[in-house]
Amino acid sequence: MPMACTDAPYGSHRCRPAPAHRGGAGLWPENTLYGFEHAAALGVDVIETDATNCMNLPAEALELDAPIRVHRVGLRRDSGGAGARRGGLGTVREYEILHGEVRFTHRGERHFIAPKGRAGGHDGAMARTIIHHANGTEEIVPSKLVTTLRAGDRVIFETAGGGGYGPPDQRDPRQVAADVADGKISADGARAYARPSSRSEVANMPGNTHKLETIYIGPAPRLAVDRMGKGELVVFLHGIGGNRTNWRDQLPAFAERYHAVAWDARGYGLSDDYEGPLQYRHFCDDLLRLLDHFGAERGHLVGLSMGAAIVQDFYAYHPGRVASMVLADARPGFEAAFDPATRAEFLRLRLQPLREGKELADIAPAVARSLVGAKAGEAVYRRLVESIEALHKQSYIKTLEARGTGAPVFVPSKVAVPTLVVVGADDRLAPPAVAKSIADAIRGARLSVIPDAGHLSNIEQPALFNAIVLNFLAGTSGRDHASTT
Repeated sequence: MPMACTDAPYGSHRCRPAPAHRGGAGLWPENTLYGFEHAAALGVDVIETDATNCMNLPAEALELDAPIRVHRVGLRRDSGGAGARRGGLGTVREYEILHGEVRFTHRGERHFIAPKGRAGGHDGAMARTIIHHANGTEEIVPSKLVTTLRAGDRVIFETAGGGGYGPPDQRDPRQVAADVADGKISADGARAYARPSSRSEVANMPGNTHKLETIYIGPAPRLAVDRMGKGELVVFLHGIGGNRTNWRDQLPAFAERYHAVAWDARGYGLSDDYEGPLQYRHFCDDLLRLLDHFGAERGHLVGLSMGAAIVQDFYAYHPGRVASMVLADARPGFEAAFDPATRAEFLRLRLQPLREGKELADIAPAVARSLVGAKAGEAVYRRLVESIEALHKQSYIKTLEARGTGAPVFVPSKVAVPTLVVVGADDRLAPPAVAKSIADAIRGARLSVIPDAGHLSNIEQPALFNAIVLNFLAGTSGRDHASTT
């Protein structure tokens, strides 16, 4: 709790207390707060501890009474420890000395020992106070200090957060999404809540009741499909350089509430190749087969890039079979998808080298680099390279050649189902401006921009992607959608 005092009279007082800066509360095993039942049972943000009668002092009151400018007052993002029940957030405040000298007394706690998480929860953030002196130097303040501040000096107080309780991956993804939307946790912070995603991890989790199953849907060309969970059908459709395993971070998370299904489109992954040229309507016919196979009158369709184009065209042909649409890193349909320059560059990287005799392994590194965001790690990049290397060369060529060969069929203004448009903030192939134009053209559509993600937002930021989409689906469920198994 800091105390600011002027050495010379200012106004009618010599000494003025600054507000007490409070941190976040941790959690304990019982689902209670202060002895009362609490539905969310999260740590309290900005809890009052060792002081009383210290309500927030309005910035205007402080500025009127002292030579101080209040630049910032707010919750400290990511300060609460991750957990099944998140620790409470601390605060961040920033003050500037306008003129004269101010005697500054600082007494803080948790500057050296982090608030501990419990039962698998993560520690909360430690407190930190920094003085940015007008001469350009920076001073880290220990927990206790008495010093003099001068005109132009700024002080930033960051109080500690509370420790989390329980494993973070057990927290409801909708709560994570709400925290991100409220600015309480960042995209990087949301990663702490990611659930085990590899097949071996999911299969070996104690008590896991959702087993991954790969099935095949006929007739020819036979489609390979991964499935998990029970409930309303959610179908994931990969991009032009992908396959069903691109959704391995999504199926376990969605299987908690839905029948989650990811396909290999015809000519991809374990699905059959086919004779003759491709028409993009063939993908829509295959998707209809998939819905019929599972007995779903309607399905929630989640498509990324080419998968989103399939979703849009499928809605044009079969609007009554769509419960909701999630268009991720999308362009507007198949045939209207590219301007001539973008289409030429798209094909130059992919189709031209293959026609000249190169193999998929030759083009994979350059294509992968063109898709991932600048902050994507090496593991994300390698995963995308492997996905491209696993393509069926001739079927991939057919898919590339078919782009832009037909008339547009999707009419955004006719969409009458809940729609979410998701895009990576760093997507160069389908940038946020394109995503916004799609969302603006569909009545009632929501737009979510995922920070630090490129064209593969579901792979680059899986925890945040899952939270956003699950939150969206939670608002659409129960509208006469048939459950499938």
